[in-house]
Amino acid sequence: MFDSFVMSDSFVVSDSFPRRSEAYGPTDHIRCWVGFLFVSLASQVLAPAVTRFGFPKLTGYLIVGALSGPYILKLVSKEDVASLKYINTFALAYITTSAGAEMHIEELKALIKPIVAQTFAIMCVVFAVVTLVCKTLANTALSQFTNEMTDTQQWAVGLILGVLALTGSPAASVAVLREMRCKGTFTTTFMGCMVLSDIGVIIATPLCLSYARSQFTGTEFQPKTAGIVIATIIASILLGGLVGLTYMILMKFSRFVFHVF
Repeated sequence: MFDSFVMSDSFVVSDSFPRRSEAYGPTDHIRCWVGFLFVSLASQVLAPAVTRFGFPKLTGYLIVGALSGPYILKLVSKEDVASLKYINTFALAYITTSAGAEMHIEELKALIKPIVAQTFAIMCVVFAVVTLVCKTLANTALSQFTNEMTDTQQWAVGLILGVLALTGSPAASVAVLREMRCKGTFTTTFMGCMVLSDIGVIIATPLCLSYARSQFTGTEFQPKTAGIVIATIIASILLGGLVGLTYMILMKFSRFVFHVF
């Protein structure tokens, strides 16, 4: 139901939501959710039409989401996006869970070394190239907004753009792979690289943002933020393993009870 809402970058996927005005009342909330439901239903009806032209349904979701957003048809305004941020949070959790469900330990064991090597190489090359290109163009007419910045501030901008260049789209990847029913070594390697690169981006983003903040505002650079993120990731893995182990025990117990009774 929320495919078009999730798939359109101009709609919800951004983490920086516009603030609601103080006059945003209960009636606006109702109108907002009605509009969201309408867009969701419209995406389910209209998106399959693009498959006739050889495009995946994802393209239809993107088109419906972009048309319905605050810049064209305005069925959902910028203020409405702030009210629907809970949908974004739930959708991202669902997408990451779906991405994990596409990978199996037995398949990953034989591919773990190629996945790590490819991900590390891609991230290093892309990050370095984008950062250097941004710094090289920082004093040219192609990047006028950085012309008045100091060298360290220009490097900070380049680092942030380098991290942005590493970000992928789990939503798009999972949607296309599921629709096309892709299976095999290439698909498993691709999913592994995508998930691993996202972990790297999650760790690198607070570091680059903290460095940029220190250069533009004069605050102290805080590399410990990366440690907090790493600790959160480890805790999430442990919690996920505990939940999975509990589920396995319950499944075995239910089978035992079924056979006994």
